Formats: sequence, C-alpha cells, structure tokens
Amino acid sequence: MRLRGGGDRAKRARVDRRDEPATMRIRCPTCRREDEVPREFRWRPFCSRRCKIIDLGNWLDEVYRIATPVDPGSDEAGAALASDDGAN
Repeated sequence: MRLRGGGDRAKRARVDRRDEPATMRIRCPTCRREDEVPREFRWRPFCSRRCKIIDLGNWLDEVYRIATPVDPGSDEAGAALASDDGAN
C-alpha cells in the first residue's frame, strides 16, 4: 500500500551533500585527539568505540552532573510565562 504524497515529501527532505567534503575534522570529547574522519563516521563525535564507551560509562557512573538541581516545585520559567499571559 502506498501513501499519497509521501514520496514527494521524502525527496524534498533529502539533503544534497555533493558539494560538501567527504571527510571532516573532529576532536574527540573523551581523549581530545584530533582526526580526519569520513562524514558518515560511525563513532562521531568520538574517535573510536572505546572513547564512546568511556563516555557512556562516565554518564552511568554520574561523573557528569547538571550544575543546578532540577526541582519540579520551583518552575521559575513557567511562573514567568504565566504572568506574561495575564498581561495581554
């Protein structure tokens, strides 16, 4: 079964990358190594599977943390939006 109009939309959504270089320079966020890799590099932005796994381990071990604790009771942005809505 073919959906109407889906094919044309998919064709328009494709990005033409013929003008872009086939490789790009990256700096691995884990080991800071700079390297030139293919645009479709599997481990990007990391230089290797090893660095990607190290980064995942850091997240799971809670080495990386958000600076300000998230408190659902103090939604300052939501309160500011609510007061702006009443002014209009």
